[in-house]
Amino acid sequence: LGRGTVFTITLPARDKASSSAPQESSGMSQTVCALIIDDEEIVRETLADILIEMGHTVVKASSGEEGLRWLERSSFDVVFTDLSMPEMDGWTVARHVRARWPNVKLLLVTGYGATIELNGETADLVDAVISKPFVFDKISAALERVMAPQPLAS
Repeated sequence: LGRGTVFTITLPARDKASSSAPQESSGMSQTVCALIIDDEEIVRETLADILIEMGHTVVKASSGEEGLRWLERSSFDVVFTDLSMPEMDGWTVARHVRARWPNVKLLLVTGYGATIELNGETADLVDAVISKPFVFDKISAALERVMAPQPLAS
């Protein structure tokens, strides 16, 4: 009592180079350049870490305005945008992206996930919705789905 306590915690070492779990979970054969737009740093960093672990290139923006500036000066295959952000929400970001960069894939990241229905205008704005909290498998599956080659229209 009054002298403190010492805890020793031993965890197994994990070598990123030899770990195959995340790398093999992703069935994507291509790498993409992704822009992450989210006002919450922890969400941006977590999503960036997942995408980097999958072998993708990532740029992060803390607001819709910053994200649009990145899009003006760089080329991206996919944009992950948060729905609820101050000043410019995800739907507004999506409208700007669709108008100026129609071939960029858009994934809406939201805590409202299950309640978001894509119909009418929203169905044309985003390619997929990813609900928070997200995990590696959800991100991998959504990215693989939106980046899959589309059949040619006849």
